[in-house]
Amino acid sequence: MRIVSWKLLTIVGLCCLLSNLPTISYTNQVLSSENLIFSDYSDFYADFLNENASVWFHVTVTDSDGVDLVIGSTRETTEDLWHNVTLIASESQPNRYYGYYPVILPSPGSIIFEVKYFAADSLNNWNVSDTVFYYLNNIGMNSPDLDLSLLVTISAISVAAGFLIVILFRIKPMK
Repeated sequence: MRIVSWKLLTIVGLCCLLSNLPTISYTNQVLSSENLIFSDYSDFYADFLNENASVWFHVTVTDSDGVDLVIGSTRETTEDLWHNVTLIASESQPNRYYGYYPVILPSPGSIIFEVKYFAADSLNNWNVSDTVFYYLNNIGMNSPDLDLSLLVTISAISVAAGFLIVILFRIKPMK
């Protein structure tokens, strides 16, 4: 009985000792004075002439610590899989980032894409934008048909203009 009491007393004593030890935790993330701020992005509507289309990413991201990375993420509203694109900083517009993700549209038809942005600053803080929607519509015109009709129209206008010039400014015969 004495041995059991001694072992029990030792276990209780160790538990008390361990419960009084300080908890040490740390993070390698330095807190920023401001969050990354997303702006100049919204719902987007676009018509395409055929099935070849792109989800165009365009967003402004600002942060007092400097923006290190911006990612555009998209998915069809009927799918679970998100597609990520690392965006490129604009050379002419400060804090503006661009990129695109190619998609195939039904012919004719529409697809709705969800789009959101992720950004990280130089201190490894990150933020996520609100989700917006891109409505992409294939109006069902093939490029060769469009090129042919454009060529015919321009040719007809050119012939008519040439004919009018000849009639209006024709050289009168010398007598």
